[in-house]
Amino acid sequence: MFNSAQFSERLRQERRARGLNQADFGALGGVGLQTQSRYEKAETEPGASYLANLAANEIDVIYLLVGRRSGTLLNKQASELVSIFAEMPEDMRAGLLDFARSMKRYIGRHGLDETGRGAGISSTLHEKSGDFTGEPSE
Repeated sequence: MFNSAQFSERLRQERRARGLNQADFGALGGVGLQTQSRYEKAETEPGASYLANLAANEIDVIYLLVGRRSGTLLNKQASELVSIFAEMPEDMRAGLLDFARSMKRYIGRHGLDETGRGAGISSTLHEKSGDFTGEPSE
């Protein structure tokens, strides 16, 4: 069964995860700022054309509607990452985005080695990820 409040929350999460304001995200769906705002406040429900426009812009409409990643737009790892990201507090999302952007810049400057890893980067980051506790170090 469709739940407007859950839809509007997921819609807001997807917009924020993409770093877009309401006007820009609404434009992806073919609507203006006021309409997008009403969707995010669950004051009105979107029509099929809005959802189709979002899907055409690689927004996972299945997730918006029922809360499950479709899997057709994202592979399993990307879907998991987006789900985790959407549940993080804003400050943690900002930190993760900063980290990802710095990795992208590094790869842009240094390229990838023959194994497909960032040139000059050891696997230390990946190897140490299991040691992360989420607690501040002392």
